[in-house]
Amino acid sequence: MLWDLNLIEMKKSFYEESEGIREKIRSRIEELLFEVRERRVRDILVQRNRSSSFIKGVLVYYLHKGLGGKLNEQSKIDLASKIEVLCSAGAILDNVVDKHEQRNGETTYLKEYGLNMQLAASQYALHFGLRRLFPFLKRFCDKFADRYKIDQAVLGMVRTDINQSVNLEDHIRTIGLSNGLFNEVPLVMAASVATIDKSKIDAVGEYGFNLGIGLGIYEELRDLLGEHGRKRAIEMEEGRIIIPLHLARNSGFNFFPYLKRHLNEREYSVLLIELGKCGALNATRDLASAYFTSALNCLKPAVNKDCIERVIPLQSSVEESMEEMLEKTHKQL
Repeated sequence: MLWDLNLIEMKKSFYEESEGIREKIRSRIEELLFEVRERRVRDILVQRNRSSSFIKGVLVYYLHKGLGGKLNEQSKIDLASKIEVLCSAGAILDNVVDKHEQRNGETTYLKEYGLNMQLAASQYALHFGLRRLFPFLKRFCDKFADRYKIDQAVLGMVRTDINQSVNLEDHIRTIGLSNGLFNEVPLVMAASVATIDKSKIDAVGEYGFNLGIGLGIYEELRDLLGEHGRKRAIEMEEGRIIIPLHLARNSGFNFFPYLKRHLNEREYSVLLIELGKCGALNATRDLASAYFTSALNCLKPAVNKDCIERVIPLQSSVEESMEEMLEKTHKQL
C-alpha cells in the first residue's frame, strides 16, 4: 500500500521519539559488555556505547515490526543491541584511521591506550557482535550470506580516508562502499530475521545503502562547517577532496590552494564565501536530501505505514541540521 508522505505529521524528532528504545539498547549493551575481561578493550567499547545515538539499532527495531516480524519486545531489543555491537567495530576502526582522540566530547582512549588497543577493540567488537548474532542469522546464512559485505566496507573506509577521489561520481561510489555498505549489511541481516520475502529484504538493503550515502554526504558537510558553523574542515586540511569541492569544481572554483594545510580564519572564511557563491554548499545539502528520498522510495513498498512514519523523522532531523548549519554559516559570512 502506498500513501502520500507529505500528509504524514511528525510532531517529534527521531531522537525524542526513540529515546525509550535507545535507552533499552544502551542498557542491554552494558549487560553484554560486562563479560569483556580486558579492561582497556571494555573501556573503549563502553565509551562507544555511552556516546552512540544507536541509529542502526533503532532502525532495526522499527523495521522488524514494519516487515511483519514476530519477535517479542525483549528479543527485538536484543537483536538491535547486538547489531549495534557489530557496527561499533566500524566506528572504532574509524578512530584508528582518522586518529580521533575524541567523539562527542569524550575520549576514545586512543591517546591513553594507543592505536593497537583500538584495533584490538575493533576486532573484538566485530567478532563478539557476530557470535552473539548467530542465533538470529540462520535464514541470513542459508539464503543471503553473499550480502555480508563488511570486508568490502572496510576497504571502502580505507579508500575514503586515504585515497583522493577523481570526480564526484567516484567520490559517491567510495562513500557507497563505506557508509552505504555499513548501513546496508546490518539492516539486511535484521530484515532476514523478520521476513523470508526476498523482495522486501532487498528493499531494506537499498534503503540502508542510500541512507548511508546520504548520511555520509551530511557528515562531509558537517566536517566542513562544523557543529553550529564552527570551523573544522579537517578532511580538507588532510588533503581530501570532499563533496562540496567536487560540486564547486563544476563552476570553475580552484580549491587546490586550500588543501593539505592548516587554514587561518581569513582563508577559511574566503573558502566558505566562494563555496556559497557558486552554490556548492546548498548543492551538497540537496544531494544528501536526494539520497534520503531515494532511500524512502525503496523502503515504502516493503513495510507498513507506521514504520515509515517512524523512520522519516531520522532524515527530517538530519535535513533540519543541515539547514541550521547553512543558515548560521551564511549569517556569519
